[in-house]
Amino acid sequence: MMNRRFSIIYFLFIVIRLCCPTLAFCEVLTNKTVIKADMIYEVVDVVDLVGKQMKLAKNCYLIFRGGIIKNGELVGNKSKIEASPVKIFNEDLKVSGNWTVEKAYPEWFGAKADGVHDDRAAIQNCINNFRDTYLMGDVYAIRSYTECHGAKRGIVMPAYKSLVGTNMRDNHSQIKTFVELESVLYLSERCNTVEGVFVNGGGVFQKFGTDALARYGVETFGSGKNVKGSSATAYLIFKDMYVAYCKSDGFHILGYSIKYINCIVSQCRGNAFYASYDNGRGPGHNFQYCSAVNCRQSGFKIENTTYSSLLNCSVDNCGFDVQKTENGELYHAYSFSNVNTTNLQSCGEEGCYYVYKLTGGCIAMSFENCRLYNCTKNLPSKFRYNNVIVVDNAMGIRFSGLVI
Repeated sequence: MMNRRFSIIYFLFIVIRLCCPTLAFCEVLTNKTVIKADMIYEVVDVVDLVGKQMKLAKNCYLIFRGGIIKNGELVGNKSKIEASPVKIFNEDLKVSGNWTVEKAYPEWFGAKADGVHDDRAAIQNCINNFRDTYLMGDVYAIRSYTECHGAKRGIVMPAYKSLVGTNMRDNHSQIKTFVELESVLYLSERCNTVEGVFVNGGGVFQKFGTDALARYGVETFGSGKNVKGSSATAYLIFKDMYVAYCKSDGFHILGYSIKYINCIVSQCRGNAFYASYDNGRGPGHNFQYCSAVNCRQSGFKIENTTYSSLLNCSVDNCGFDVQKTENGELYHAYSFSNVNTTNLQSCGEEGCYYVYKLTGGCIAMSFENCRLYNCTKNLPSKFRYNNVIVVDNAMGIRFSGLVI
């Protein structure tokens, strides 16, 4: 809506400029332009800053009409940009300062989204410089990495950033790794939103992460208790996401006040969703309409949290490693440890060998209108009907309307 409104205003400006050519409100940008506040600048050709810094005056509006800026530094000052998802910044240009941009695209920094070229740096530059990054393409390949907190990461999201996938062909724009990583998407601080993104750990369908390149699909920093000057990861929203083909967990989330809405995890070697807090008990991991499908370990493994909830969630065909008794652990569809005041409502399970496991001092938990279906169908006979529900060192546990 804002872009449409601006296009109308810009059209009126063009009419006025034609009628009153001496009236200056819009100029073609060059490397010799004297920048003024509240001006509109058109970029219609290559603007070579020849290694120098161009500081935009307050509230400038850059309109890209086939041009590109290169070789230097462009500094924003509450500046706006109008450009389609095409390359407008060359690789040798540094973008910095303060920008007021509703939608920014990695394509501005050279991303191709063809699943071949390495788009990591383009995505990272876009996230670093603008608040809201939109993925418009099909497959964004990750063929390099950045070091963060002692490990190789794909995309690192600082605080107060959002990443939105908008590919309408399959409803998810894909970020896929082609190199070994600790995590494809790493949220290092707080107040992030990730929506409509398919995070691919680099594995292949039906191999359950055995050939994956990334350990985790989505990972967070945690409390930062051992890192001076850091703060805990908190206030995150994951919405309409799909995570698959990872060596370990799909979501490996340490932090508090986290929302997961309509997220799906599939074909991971570890847990689908691992939620915890690494500095005592942390409040609030809240899952709504989330699904775990064909993961080797638990669908939802939740530890060291309080005031969490799962609403209309499902776990299908998870916990396959139970057949390998040498692992020493039985993987349940829903596993809780040291959890306080947590509610499961209208959650289901199908085809999992074990369903609920409550250990480590769980307190005040309720399970309402949940259904267990086919939970021992293919289980070896010596295990059958044992440990479907395990409650050990827990109190105040209530089951209501449970269907087995």
